[in-house]
Amino acid sequence: MDALQNGKWILLDEINLASSETLQRLSGLLDDANGSVVITERGDSEAIERHPNFRLFAAMNPATDIGKKDLPLSMRSRFTEIFVDELEDPVELRLIAAQYFTGVVTSSGKLEHSDIVMKTIEVYIKCRRLAEKSLTDSAGQRPRYTLRTLCRALSAARELIFGQKFSFQRALLEGFELAFEGPLDEVSRKVVKEFLSGALGKGLSAKEIDRPARRPGKNDDFVLVKPFWIGVGPAERIDWTRKTVGKAKFVLTPSAKKNVRSLARAVAAGPWNVLLEGPTSAGKTTVVEFLAAYCGHRCLRINNHEHTDVQEYTGFYTSDSSGKFRFKDGILVEALRNGYWLILDELNLAPSEVLESLNRLLDDNRELFIPETNEVIRPHPNFRLFATQNPSGVYGGRKPLSRAFRNRFVELHIGDIPPNEMITILEARCACPSSHAKLLVNTMNVLRQRRSSSGLFRGKDGLITPRDLLRWAERQSISKTDLAVEGYMLLGERLREEKEKELVRKTISEQFNTDINTENVYHSDQSWSRVALHKSRGDNTSVTSVCPSMHQVASTKAMLRLVHLVKRCIDQKEPVLLVGESMIFLSSYDIL
Repeated sequence: MDALQNGKWILLDEINLASSETLQRLSGLLDDANGSVVITERGDSEAIERHPNFRLFAAMNPATDIGKKDLPLSMRSRFTEIFVDELEDPVELRLIAAQYFTGVVTSSGKLEHSDIVMKTIEVYIKCRRLAEKSLTDSAGQRPRYTLRTLCRALSAARELIFGQKFSFQRALLEGFELAFEGPLDEVSRKVVKEFLSGALGKGLSAKEIDRPARRPGKNDDFVLVKPFWIGVGPAERIDWTRKTVGKAKFVLTPSAKKNVRSLARAVAAGPWNVLLEGPTSAGKTTVVEFLAAYCGHRCLRINNHEHTDVQEYTGFYTSDSSGKFRFKDGILVEALRNGYWLILDELNLAPSEVLESLNRLLDDNRELFIPETNEVIRPHPNFRLFATQNPSGVYGGRKPLSRAFRNRFVELHIGDIPPNEMITILEARCACPSSHAKLLVNTMNVLRQRRSSSGLFRGKDGLITPRDLLRWAERQSISKTDLAVEGYMLLGERLREEKEKELVRKTISEQFNTDINTENVYHSDQSWSRVALHKSRGDNTSVTSVCPSMHQVASTKAMLRLVHLVKRCIDQKEPVLLVGESMIFLSSYDIL
């Protein structure tokens, strides 16, 4: 209404995602040059006067993309329609690329402008051809390189020249690697890396590429994450790699160093939105939180799910202590205003309408409109947006993102943690003995070759994940037999089918060369659960004072097992999920 009354131009982006009811309300504006609307919700009976300078534009992706739908013909016919094709003409591409080299000089003091521009466009066209023929991303699909990808590479190179003081050749190579390598799987990434190194990095040694340039500002303003300088935030800087009580929160293994370098490059090269995709428990969220803590930035998270609402991002009206209604900022708005780093976890679980509402923020103009308050919020200079997700074709419930939406991110593929590095992580993060760590990793490798019928869509992670392995190592068992029993309690006791439980029991027994006898652990006279239940019926009040309802619990085998398993979780401060019928939940609640 503001644009209509005051003669502003308005763009309705992704108009084919709007609901039918919303589109119908626009019919009056589209009928002719004098068309207007009547706001019946507030009781108006006359149309709002239309300013003569008011203009309406709309944009949409073709309905061939994921999540897109056709605009109704009755609505589409009211527009003067213009098809905007993708820019592929090398001559026009050179005109665009030339704008990014304005003011850039090489070490020799001059820049062969036309040669560099032509070389850049040749590399872009070659990468597009490779993508169409042989390259695959982490989900096994063909990657899509567009004009935005090229502009992002050139913009990143320019920022690395002026912001990081890199040489022109090195900055151009880093910029193209950032834009074109990120979404690819390991095989395709090697192909593109070799091509880019040959086309743009001739004469650059590996040592020179990893050498940091001089500090771009004052000592307190930047921190070195080799080889990039990143601006320091207002929060306390914490190095997670330093051991506390013999443990480190983050372990810089070779693959972790590569991931940190790629993420640091994306942060240093511009205010890009970064999408990290990879298997579960690969460290996608952790690497962002580590970098934020190391650079002194506060990091927030939004855990997406199929019922995520836009209000969780932007905010909602609520009553304050005096009973008055006021607008409460959502997590996204809070991060935008204060310059926090924000992680959108499990991005491809969120509804499409929630994701598409972020388009305006994800575009280069980087702003967020709050309809409830009619406010446009522009991000704080320190604000950074990250997203994580599992591949859509591998994990159940994950839907593929539209190509248009995905292209708004700089993508980074985070692969599985190699077995030898997993051993190092268990030793450093969990203070696990080397002999035990090797047994745990070997067990995981064997279980990953199996498939769980109850966790079919989780693939190799159906029976065990790296997160399970860390939890197992944290149980700090002294003997191999105790460690094997702890592993079975973690991995086997959550399964529903006896044959799968037996598979896990057998695998762990073979790897640890020991028998797993849960009968003695749960049901013997010396088991903690039986002793606790027995004491709760006697004169000992120490147990009933902690668990006053235990005198009501019968000493069945099922209950003894449940009491023991829950106690181990409580001892380790692990969150407990009880899955079963309603009476099981009631008894478990009483015990807790």
